[in-house]
Amino acid sequence: MKNIVSAVILLLIGVGLLVTGSVSLTSDVKCGDQVMRRGQICTDIGGGGGLRNYDAQKAKNERTAYVELVVGGLFLVGGGVWLASGIRDRRRRAAGATPPAQL
Repeated sequence: MKNIVSAVILLLIGVGLLVTGSVSLTSDVKCGDQVMRRGQICTDIGGGGGLRNYDAQKAKNERTAYVELVVGGLFLVGGGVWLASGIRDRRRRAAGATPPAQL
């Protein structure tokens, strides 16, 4: 049961990352929680620091969104496989069958 709950949590995190990444790709360019316009400069104090113009901030936001999409997809697939495996093992135990030998 513990594995099934963990797999569902991983699935939910994956879905959350996919949604966040998708929204980030289609939303306005933001510096923190402020919407940027062309000609503005974003000042980042933490996480690499520095100053970024609109285009550089847009590129950074897109990179972050793509990372979220990839990691979310991996979590979704991994959680799905883990969940299917947990359900299959649970059904085998309930049926009294012995699982295949581990190599």
